[in-house]
Amino acid sequence: MNAVLEQEVTVLSEMGLHTRPAAQLAKMATAFNATIFLSRWEDPASETECSSILGLLMLAAPRGAKLRVKAIGADAENAIRHVAEYFAAGFGDERE
Repeated sequence: MNAVLEQEVTVLSEMGLHTRPAAQLAKMATAFNATIFLSRWEDPASETECSSILGLLMLAAPRGAKLRVKAIGADAENAIRHVAEYFAAGFGDERE
């Protein structure tokens, strides 16, 4: 069964969604039996696959931006949980 799940996440990193976390999200996207998408919360047309580093960077998501993470596939629940945890951890960026 191909589940479709969505969840809101917030960019907590002071540097926003920058190159390193975009690359990590792209890598993470290949680890699940699901296709993962991100879009700006207020603009569903901005949707891009998490496997595209350039697409993620084009979201131009600063600190505080609300994003929609969507996953489609057998492993959608696990994929959503991992992506949401990564956002909640501020991408591992140190806070000053």
